[in-house]
Amino acid sequence: MKAILSIQFRRRLMLGLSFFISLSINATASQDSARITINESNISIEAVLRKIEAQAGVAFYYAIKDLDGHDILPNVSLKKASIDEALSVILKGRRLSWKNTDGGIVLFPQRIQTPQKNMIESPIYDTISKPLIKGTVISDEGLPMVGATVLIKGTNIGTVTNSNGQFVLKDGDAGAIVIVSYTGYASQELKVRPREVFSVRLNREIGSLDETIVIGYGNTSRRFNTGSVSKVSSEEISRQPVSNPISTLQGRVSGAFITTQNGLPGGNVKVVIRGKGSIAAGTEPLYIVDGVPFTSTPLNTFNPEFTTINGPVSPLNSIPPSEIESIEVLKDADATAIYGSRGANGIVLITTKKGKPGRTTLNFNSYIGFSKIARKPKFLDLNQFLELRREGFRNDTLMPTRALAPDLVLWDTTHQTDWFDYILGGTAPINQYELSLTGGNKQTNFSIGLNYRREGTILPGEQKYKRLGSHLNLNHTSINSNFQIGLTVSFSADKNTLIRNIDAVGIASLAPNYPIYNMDGSLNWEIPLNPVAWLKQKSNSETDNLIANLSLRYTVVPGLNLKLSGGYSRLNMDLMSTLPKSSQWPVLSPVSSASFGNGRNTNYLLEPQAEYSTQIKRNNFKVLIGGTLQHNVSRNNAVKGTNYSNETLLENIGYAGNVEYATNIRSEYKYLSGFGRINYIYNAKYLISANFRRDGSTRFGKDNRYGNFWALGAGWVFSNEEFVRDFRSLLSFGKLRASYGVTGNDQIGNYQYLATYSSGMQYLGAATLQPSLLANAEYGWEANKKFETALELGFCKERIFLTIASYFNRSTNQLVAYPVPFSSGFGSYQANLPAVIVNRGWEIDVSSTNINSNGFLWTTSFNVTFQKNVLRSFPNIKYSSYANTYVVGEDLSVVKRLRFMGINSQTGVAAFEDVNKDGKLSFPDDYIPVGKISPQYFGGLENNLAYKGVQFSLFFQFVKQDALDNLLLTGTPPNSSSNSYANVLSRWRSPGDITDIQRATVKSGTTAYNAIQSLRNSSMQLIDASFVRLKNISMSYSFPSSLTNKIKIQKLRIYAEGQNVATFSIAKDVDPETVNGLNLTVPVLRTWAAGFQITL
Repeated sequence: MKAILSIQFRRRLMLGLSFFISLSINATASQDSARITINESNISIEAVLRKIEAQAGVAFYYAIKDLDGHDILPNVSLKKASIDEALSVILKGRRLSWKNTDGGIVLFPQRIQTPQKNMIESPIYDTISKPLIKGTVISDEGLPMVGATVLIKGTNIGTVTNSNGQFVLKDGDAGAIVIVSYTGYASQELKVRPREVFSVRLNREIGSLDETIVIGYGNTSRRFNTGSVSKVSSEEISRQPVSNPISTLQGRVSGAFITTQNGLPGGNVKVVIRGKGSIAAGTEPLYIVDGVPFTSTPLNTFNPEFTTINGPVSPLNSIPPSEIESIEVLKDADATAIYGSRGANGIVLITTKKGKPGRTTLNFNSYIGFSKIARKPKFLDLNQFLELRREGFRNDTLMPTRALAPDLVLWDTTHQTDWFDYILGGTAPINQYELSLTGGNKQTNFSIGLNYRREGTILPGEQKYKRLGSHLNLNHTSINSNFQIGLTVSFSADKNTLIRNIDAVGIASLAPNYPIYNMDGSLNWEIPLNPVAWLKQKSNSETDNLIANLSLRYTVVPGLNLKLSGGYSRLNMDLMSTLPKSSQWPVLSPVSSASFGNGRNTNYLLEPQAEYSTQIKRNNFKVLIGGTLQHNVSRNNAVKGTNYSNETLLENIGYAGNVEYATNIRSEYKYLSGFGRINYIYNAKYLISANFRRDGSTRFGKDNRYGNFWALGAGWVFSNEEFVRDFRSLLSFGKLRASYGVTGNDQIGNYQYLATYSSGMQYLGAATLQPSLLANAEYGWEANKKFETALELGFCKERIFLTIASYFNRSTNQLVAYPVPFSSGFGSYQANLPAVIVNRGWEIDVSSTNINSNGFLWTTSFNVTFQKNVLRSFPNIKYSSYANTYVVGEDLSVVKRLRFMGINSQTGVAAFEDVNKDGKLSFPDDYIPVGKISPQYFGGLENNLAYKGVQFSLFFQFVKQDALDNLLLTGTPPNSSSNSYANVLSRWRSPGDITDIQRATVKSGTTAYNAIQSLRNSSMQLIDASFVRLKNISMSYSFPSSLTNKIKIQKLRIYAEGQNVATFSIAKDVDPETVNGLNLTVPVLRTWAAGFQITL
């Protein structure tokens, strides 16, 4: 009840804040008194306009081709100038004029005419009685575009669109060509026809060199970035009907191998950036949401009682993808070193949607859909199963009996059940609704959002997932632009109702004639697995997540900014797991039990910063210094009750006959850091970046608590050199960059350097303590040295953009649990090992605009990553507990198994290599490396097509990898409780048969039966799990503005989407992405959804 009241209070608080913001958005301020001070050299006109926008609080609208904003102004010196005075200076000598409007300042080309006709004729400025050319310009999102340039080709006659995106232009002859353009969008050319009213839709250009990229503690652009950063936009995210935002990155980010762990709601998503660099410490990247670190550690794993069928529950599911503006992935040392000890495994920056100046806009988006298993394994049907079983008895010269073969003797041999369809063959419905309100002006703007998602499961029963989320962003800038304040608050609450961690695939592979019930109607427990019983075992979780960030920024003098950022995040999960007596195997004399728990992770962050930027002639400097104080507190508690008198009372611990245990764990750690960064650009050609951070972490002893991390990056924009200018029509951009640095890793448990104690047995009625961890205050930071070189090329004004990057990462000083003799009373202690891990690879990214003509746009993006992971050295590994897991010179994912040598054609029995020649198979002597399960290469290919209001997108993901077939291993001995994979139809049957499938057998202890057991630990377990997957397909239609304007709406769009649509793989009957999991894994699902979006 308390939790419910708490959630209701938070919801009311969010609604109250939203109401307060709605009252604030009408605040306006005049820029007439604004004064501009700029002292810069070698700066583009577009950059100057951005500085004026920041200082004066105005918005500029212009076409990039008119502005020619990439040209460099040798010197700009303004001191307390008005906006008109500033524009007169920077636009001098350019045939451009400007006009103040309610929406901002519009820049447009001057007409060359006689003096009495020297004004641009536009509905913004003039009333035209007999227009020849008129129309409306909208974006690819269906919204009016203010300030788009409309120009008659070959002349200087033109105009700009008004606040409704409309334009009127005369003096154009029929048959003339009109060019419509806007900054960041692909231009269109249209042929004038008499009395035609144009409806022009401009599509956003991809791969813009000056597109903003979020990096650590700041922003940059592709043009001047010296680090390795990949960006996924909200447009790419919104096309995917998924609940976890990290799933949207699969195949889209070079260097990041991302796998969905299962196909159920709330399931975990694993991310490895540029290979695994640690033996035992964590390999997850650092997640930062709106500047606040966010935990990726599942909260339901502290106690095995709370593990559900979908495994670890990812906290990232609590962040609705619809709230996200962009996700940036930081990979190399230059990009990650500013985060020091937390950057060894890469950084994932999640930026939520922010308020923007403009008219108040209400947007509603909704879709419905469903999910089903995409790939169904093929089992033997009843006749094939019975024949296999009878053949096994004949081969072993045994007679089927009631005890050995109830499936042949007792059970119905005429009726069969498809257990896979029974347990995993359902349809999971999906409903999602999103509502947002945005608006404001240059001083105060806001964004408010609400979203709700309901998702069923493919399992039988009432399993479901529900999430309600809200998002608030408020930004305010003073009239003189010296002071800025920004507030972002996100809150979500979800409820996941599932079954416990049962063997879903084990149920799916039951014998096809296995009876659920006995003749008397009671549950059949001839084997310890009954589908109906297991579905009674419930596991429920309720999660609420709050993320808040408040940032203050003050400009002391032009170029010097002080910033203070405060962050808070709190993730709370309530857990309940019930285990009725009737759901358990009676042979074990079970009792009803229920477990209740709570996991909470709270994070506090305070980061003061100072940034100074200046330009001295052709030299551009930017210096950043700051500090971080982070405090993280986690709490976990659990209680288990048993001996309930009635199964209907399991959800109340008060009805438990006994309380078996109660635990309460509190853990905390702190970071104290100082950091700095220097960026230097000379003449827009030579780039240098230097990062430094000193981190202190309470996860280390006092003598090793602090570590220094740094990086150097450099770049050369050689396309700005004189010797390239003759080739600028072909090679429009070229840059070489390189970086080297050291980042750290402290992803180990808290208090590992201390001797810890836990509660022990009672003595004389009193509680006791017993040692649980051996102290070691001498271990230190794990370090990752990263080196990268890259070449970036833009062809034909960046219609084709290519990036080729090579990286080499060397991880040392490994943090491991070092084993000690059991006679010490402990199993291990935390320590450093001098093992060295190397990750190297190549990343290739290509984007292209293939066609952009007559309203038709076709773009392509492609990325591929080739990677190799090697354990370079591990002193004395043969004497360590890791000797049977790792091999020096091999991948960390090396698979050590018996080597399968084939099936004896005369006996039908599997043979294996006897490595040590002792005449028997033994572990570990005969177990050798037979392969690896990390990917060799992976990537994605996307094609986007747009014509007028129609958009179509296809995205393919591909992976080259091997995997361990733990689900349906070839050669599993058939028995009364387990069906077999359909490939046993090609088994050995008689002498002379050549096959890889052993003969049927049923008698334990025989050579044939033991050989089948060995198959489970052999190279036969390793399969080719490479695949190409049609990951996403999206189709949409936006109705023309000529229609939507009549019904007083800005935008109306309908769409259909598909996720995991089709998979092409040698592994035909298993999902190649999740096959490496345990046999509990539910494969990824195919999802179809359709919806509409309306903007008012």
